[in-house]
Amino acid sequence: MASKRYILIGGNPFVGYTGTETFTGLKIANEASTIEEAKKMWETNYEECGGLMLIVDTETNCEIDP
Repeated sequence: MASKRYILIGGNPFVGYTGTETFTGLKIANEASTIEEAKKMWETNYEECGGLMLIVDTETNCEIDP
């Protein structure tokens, strides 16, 4: 299986008992082969990642604007 070109790196949010939100680390939230898939995964993973996300193009090592 070929690796995907675009990787979504997202935050791993944690909400404390007082209601404050913090991030316990980063995770690879999703992967995509095309830029269209990458833009869709931005929308679908927004809540899960607490809005802290970055899409990286693995061929150019540059950030992609969603």
